[in-house]
Amino acid sequence: MEVAPGIHRIVLSPSLATYALVGERVVLVDAGYAGAAGTIDAYLHGLGRSVEEVELCVITHAHADHFGGAAEILSAAPRAVLAAHAADAPWIEDPTRHLRENYGWSAAYGLPQPDALLARIHAMLGPGVPVGRVLADGDAVNVGGWTLQVHHVPGHSRGHVALFDARSGSLLAGDAVADPAADPPVYHDAMVYRETLRRLEALDVVRLLSCHMPVHGRAAARTLLAGAIARVEGCHRVVRDAFAGAQDGLTLPEVASALLAHTGIGAEPRRWAWAAHGHVRALETEGAIARRSAGGLPAWEVRR
Repeated sequence: MEVAPGIHRIVLSPSLATYALVGERVVLVDAGYAGAAGTIDAYLHGLGRSVEEVELCVITHAHADHFGGAAEILSAAPRAVLAAHAADAPWIEDPTRHLRENYGWSAAYGLPQPDALLARIHAMLGPGVPVGRVLADGDAVNVGGWTLQVHHVPGHSRGHVALFDARSGSLLAGDAVADPAADPPVYHDAMVYRETLRRLEALDVVRLLSCHMPVHGRAAARTLLAGAIARVEGCHRVVRDAFAGAQDGLTLPEVASALLAHTGIGAEPRRWAWAAHGHVRALETEGAIARRSAGGLPAWEVRR
């Protein structure tokens, strides 16, 4: 569906969409998961174009459902170049590293991810592909006749980027904004994520185009951003208060359990592993807590 002039939303599954920018050139924003190239090509054929015409594929961030199909796109489109931020490039070029570093880390903290989840993520991943263009904040993506500005919006991942089309006020946000009423959010540093949301609030966003939510118009986008900021700030207060009231410090499962109890979202603490660690990282950066050297699971305590 064309959601703004030249910007097409391609539904890959009930919970995932990707985007095509169609002008003199064809540019993809995310490649979807392994096996999605056929759906993307079918949509482009409906416009009288094809996946072979893709000249640039921008990966908003290196999670399996956004870059897993990149190898198929590059195979079908011989002129295509893959573009991503430098901080996320290593996972795109080595998907096994993505599995290990994005999912395997939590087991050492007492929150292992189930085998079924790991198998599902593995199935989304194609081979690693080289990042041919490294994107930075302020860069431009040329569609031929019009351009979009690159915004580095870390939080959900360190190298997350969004594209802003000033012509239509459309922000192709990837997963930079998490629905505050939905699943537990994923961010590597809670306060970095909050600052990203504040930066996006400052843009004149007429239309927010994400990958896991419906299209949001101006008023809905402002409400979404305000709600996302309120949730991360509320969660940060919960984690800070939990540490203040803990005599012997807290482990990550205890932090995750506090967030689950606060929100009632997620059903089990391991779903909060990423956000819990993001809040712990932010408090460590602030100097509010320090890691303990005791044995067993990693733990942190308030600096006295």
